[in-house]
Amino acid sequence: MRAIYILLFIAIASVAAGLHWASMIYFKSQEVEKASARLTLHRNTLLSELRHFAHLPFLLSQDPVVAETIDARDTSDLDRRLARFAQSAGLDAIYLMDSQGLTVSASNAASSNSFKGQNYAFRPYFQEALRGELGEFYGIGATTGIPGYFYATSVRAAETGAEGVIAIKVDLSELQDNWQASGERIILANEDGVVLLASDPSWRYRTLGALSKSQRERILASRQFGAEALVPLTWAANTIEQTASIGGEELLYLRTGDLPNSWSLHFFAPDDQVVTRAWLTTGTFLALILMAFSAFQVSRVRRMRTA
Repeated sequence: MRAIYILLFIAIASVAAGLHWASMIYFKSQEVEKASARLTLHRNTLLSELRHFAHLPFLLSQDPVVAETIDARDTSDLDRRLARFAQSAGLDAIYLMDSQGLTVSASNAASSNSFKGQNYAFRPYFQEALRGELGEFYGIGATTGIPGYFYATSVRAAETGAEGVIAIKVDLSELQDNWQASGERIILANEDGVVLLASDPSWRYRTLGALSKSQRERILASRQFGAEALVPLTWAANTIEQTASIGGEELLYLRTGDLPNSWSLHFFAPDDQVVTRAWLTTGTFLALILMAFSAFQVSRVRRMRTA
């Protein structure tokens, strides 16, 4: 009889272990599906924010007043014009540079951190715009110290043939504020693995991996992140298991690289619900087995008494 009980105990334990494992997989797949939906939502929001202003530099470059002010001596009228436009469009700044990168007019000309008179020829967006491309760049402002996303396109004066670049600066901090308010853990990193935006402010301007010498030299040349040390973030990800360790926590982990500029969006979700629901399922199974065993024992005792 004892051998039967031992075998029965082993069988029940094996079934319980298998049920717990299957429950973990099932409930994890549900949480991953929820996290994937949230990641898609944040990705679409980011894309919408980025593309909302992408057409403005081209529209501004077609403005005759902008084009004819590239080599004008007095740019105060354009300063005021750009200031009004920036305010109505919700932009951080709009500014016009000549072919050498010198800012000749700016929407913030009246502020203490005016771009006017500053030279931004070292910025990649300026160089791309001069080549006839749409310049795009994220970095900490060389004048203001405030990060933003820059768009730029070339400008040519019809009468004089003077060339220049018109640029706008977009503030993306509201995205980060929304991430913090939601309580979700999110990271936006660029192609070098530098964290641009994060729900945890301490993760910002950390790197997802060690930077090479050439990467650091390129970043320094463009003054993209100012004086930030760009030290690696303490984290580890297992893309096969879809888990990551970050901030001392073990979390579910999803990422998408389907973003402009080879950026990547990383989403972390707690897995405590997975563990709790798996143990609850296993506990319910064991409780039912115990109840069935108790009922069997009571029935057995009654039969023995009757006999």
